[in-house]
Amino acid sequence: MSRLILTWTALLLAVPAFGADRTDNKTTAREASTSEAQAIHAEMIAFGQWMIRLDAATTEAIAAFRDVGPSWNAAMATGSPDAMEARFRPTLARVEAAIGTARARLDALDTPSFPRLRLPVDTEPVRLRAEMQRMIGNMADIAQTLPGVMTAMRARDPSATRLAMVKMLDTTRALFRAQAALTAAWAATTEADDPTLQSLRFELLFFKSGVRLLDSVERGALGKPDPTLGADLRGIAGEIDAVVTAGNKLVDAQRAEFTASREELAGEKDPESVSARAMADKVVAMSGLQQEGFAVSQRYAAQLRRTADAAGSGPVSMTVLGPMIDSLRTTRTELDEIGMRVAQVMAGTK
Repeated sequence: MSRLILTWTALLLAVPAFGADRTDNKTTAREASTSEAQAIHAEMIAFGQWMIRLDAATTEAIAAFRDVGPSWNAAMATGSPDAMEARFRPTLARVEAAIGTARARLDALDTPSFPRLRLPVDTEPVRLRAEMQRMIGNMADIAQTLPGVMTAMRARDPSATRLAMVKMLDTTRALFRAQAALTAAWAATTEADDPTLQSLRFELLFFKSGVRLLDSVERGALGKPDPTLGADLRGIAGEIDAVVTAGNKLVDAQRAEFTASREELAGEKDPESVSARAMADKVVAMSGLQQEGFAVSQRYAAQLRRTADAAGSGPVSMTVLGPMIDSLRTTRTELDEIGMRVAQVMAGTK
């Protein structure tokens, strides 16, 4: 049971730590008239700076939350439920304190508007802040289930421990599904020729795979077979392949378009042309970051296939699921880092 709980703590860390990089910058840059180039560029910089502030509001909470798994593992190594609880309680206290700090920072965060960027409703600052507030709230709900697990383990009550474990899995599933619903809303407002749409489609597949893995963890905890896991994971991997192929083609087209625009403006000294060229530079840079994201997606698909190959028709062991869950966590971390770099490019800090 302790191994299952550790696996769960790795799964819950796969939620996005930074969810504000879904804007359609390609469209705003391409459709802007030259006379507005300076104003749009200024808003792009301001929006990037705001996204960095949004991320900073939750950084400590995310870091503390991601320490839950390793700390739980270290606590389990103490050998007794009482010693385990004594070892883990400080980590739980840090998580709860960090969540409280994040809530206060998010409540105090400004939510400016950026009318020239024509952001979809679901990517406006007020909605993005609300998304992060919901995510932090979900993390608080998950943290609140941990004392019950420790109490059940200390009482050496397998039935109570199992019930607490199922509650944790259900709460984590709800978190994944909430993130998937928000991602679907962003995708619905993204243009078909924008590579961002393919990035969002990967996010949907990422959450789909996370829910499927949680289901397999629960079945394993109950000793139930999971004969369709291999086929399900292979199917998701195939869908990711299609997303990556389409996304890279769109990125290539976007880069070519804005590279040409940048070359046309080379040597121009007037302020409007300088701003338009700077925007084109940002879009070209962000195109490269999107391709980095698609490379991360490909690695994730490869791990899905390896896990599918290792899964049998009976209950799936933690030995089989462990590498996949590690990949879920590391993939999320890599995508979050790319998202922050996108914000830094927009803000002109990188």
